[in-house]
Amino acid sequence: MSIPRQLSKALELFGLSADRRKEAVTLLFLGLASFNLDKYEECKEFCAAASKIFDELGDMEGKVKHWAPSAALTSESMIDEMLTHIGSRP
Repeated sequence: MSIPRQLSKALELFGLSADRRKEAVTLLFLGLASFNLDKYEECKEFCAAASKIFDELGDMEGKVKHWAPSAALTSESMIDEMLTHIGSRP
């Protein structure tokens, strides 16, 4: 079972999965944490799962909005590198 799917299951157990948007933001921040730990495959997996949720919700505004706080956590060049690595830009 993938890490994002494990997170979804864990959130379900605590009744937190009703808000898919919060789940997507959590996945995005876990992606950034993974990136900062040089865990690029995990980063890619988390960010792709977050992106998929935003897409499912049809929430492009939310998708873009939640990338901005992420940039505050790391340098701009790290964000650029991460986005290049996962092959996606919000």
